[in-house]
Amino acid sequence: TVMDTNPDLVEQHSLLTVLRSSLSTHPEDLSVENEVRYKLLIEPSEDDSLIRLLFAYEVLNRESTKILVCSKFPGDSEAQKINTIAAIRHSAARGHTVVLL
Repeated sequence: TVMDTNPDLVEQHSLLTVLRSSLSTHPEDLSVENEVRYKLLIEPSEDDSLIRLLFAYEVLNRESTKILVCSKFPGDSEAQKINTIAAIRHSAARGHTVVLL
């Protein structure tokens, strides 16, 4: 079990290394039982500072990252929601990273 792991034998990684590795893993790199289709990173800041840092440290690639801004207004139309879902599907099908703000 995980609890039985000797902490002295666990390899340490920086947060950037873990994020870079996780976000760059492609489905063909994973075994069938460990396949992950999508990754979700929740950025709690109001100013999108984490996203800017991920670009600055090259964890995210500007050419292969699609940023979508989701409105928080309760009266948003169904067409806006459908367009956002279509953009997510389109980007995911091309192997791009999608960031929802």
